[in-house]
Amino acid sequence: MAEINSPFILLTFILFFATYTDIKRHLIPNGLSLGGIVIGLSINIYQSGFDGALFSLAGLAVGFFLLIPFYAMKGMAAGDVKLMAAVGAFLGPSTTFAVVLSTLICGAVLALAYIAIKNGGKQTFQRYGTILRTLKSTHKWIYIKPSDQDVGSLRFPYAGAILIGTFAGTYYINNTLPFYT
Repeated sequence: MAEINSPFILLTFILFFATYTDIKRHLIPNGLSLGGIVIGLSINIYQSGFDGALFSLAGLAVGFFLLIPFYAMKGMAAGDVKLMAAVGAFLGPSTTFAVVLSTLICGAVLALAYIAIKNGGKQTFQRYGTILRTLKSTHKWIYIKPSDQDVGSLRFPYAGAILIGTFAGTYYINNTLPFYT
């Protein structure tokens, strides 16, 4: 008989609340991400002792270090990176790797939908076309910031992509719904 996966249910509540606050306030509270890290680490230590701590810290590192380049390039906010680190503290390194990849794919799809909804596709594609032509002619990546009227200047609530990516990545790894073990 399948057993309820209580840690994943806790993680789901954290991700739903993060998504809600990201949509409403364009902010993922530090207390939520840090609390998630502490809870994920505590659960894994309780279940597996020192090995659980290593498992949790490795997942935290995978989540953090795979998203930090996007933060450095200003494509993502720090709260998104910290939230993915919290996801990693729950799920460990291999599942977190799959979750990050799923999140990046979900984020791209959601961003394109967001651009389409805001009718900003033409401006965005023109701007990136100019960036690519500049790269081709100068062999240097020169980012062109969006204007205030460009949909690219709007904040995109990425916590939703992390939520969906977490479900997709864990399903891919486990071949089952993540609520049951």
